[in-house]
Amino acid sequence: MSGNIAILNTNPGQTPPNLKTIRFKGSELAAGGEAGQVLLAVNQQLSDAEEQLGIENTSIKPGPNYTKLRPKTAIEKFTERFKKFVTRIYELAYTDGVTGIENRKAFERDRKSMYIEACSRQKPFTIVWFDLDNFKRANDEYGHDAGDEALRKFAEISKKSVRGKGYKKDKVYSDVYRKGGDEFVALLYDVDKDGVMDVLEKIRKRVERELKTLNVAGKETKLTSPITVTIGYATFTPTAGLKNIKEQLKSAPKSRQRDLLDNLTSIDKLADENLYRAKKEGKNRIIGSDYKKGAENL
Repeated sequence: MSGNIAILNTNPGQTPPNLKTIRFKGSELAAGGEAGQVLLAVNQQLSDAEEQLGIENTSIKPGPNYTKLRPKTAIEKFTERFKKFVTRIYELAYTDGVTGIENRKAFERDRKSMYIEACSRQKPFTIVWFDLDNFKRANDEYGHDAGDEALRKFAEISKKSVRGKGYKKDKVYSDVYRKGGDEFVALLYDVDKDGVMDVLEKIRKRVERELKTLNVAGKETKLTSPITVTIGYATFTPTAGLKNIKEQLKSAPKSRQRDLLDNLTSIDKLADENLYRAKKEGKNRIIGSDYKKGAENL
């Protein structure tokens, strides 16, 4: 989006003294006064951005007749529109375009917040890595459309398995994210060891069963090398010393804050290492372990 962005500053509940009448017909908006011209410019900037991003144009459309709005009402309408626009931008930034599930940015955001919540509430916290076996071969052999279908199928299977049995506790959701390519990751909150294996084994079996075929050019086609999934995970059970992590993060110096969050990086790394081990041992399997290193002194 090119051009300059004009910023209108005003105190809540007050109207800029030079904003007069806002009139519009259809999506055409006319304004009097310098502040009115600012609103007109912002209206066009938003319309241009919405068009370029392929999202719904939220221009105010009052009808065929000219309508007069009081300045305060006009500002409220623009504020509402801008909030909707920002919300949509936020959704686009954190959503994977192929599968429709959340992306790597969302994972990095949620990983930290869920870890802190798990420590505070003394609940187990698990990071899971998924890698689709034979995906590249299927993508090369049958085309990107078939590959995208495989990604969407896996996203649906894993999402339903993780979220389908009430894995929402303490207002925290377990969830699945696409990291990129054929790699996905999940965060499990307050799921015990048996529960983790139960969820992951269901995912593995469903993928093995349902990704033997893909829709290729409108025809269900049996793959020469069926897609399966290899899984690695790591579970951390917080110690009592981390119960007050929220307060400690607020008051601790940066070096101590890094120490408090250091486990998080190590848990993620262990899950990745377990995935690598599972791939080396033959794929289409699950390897996981508990993360304990460093837990005793925190």
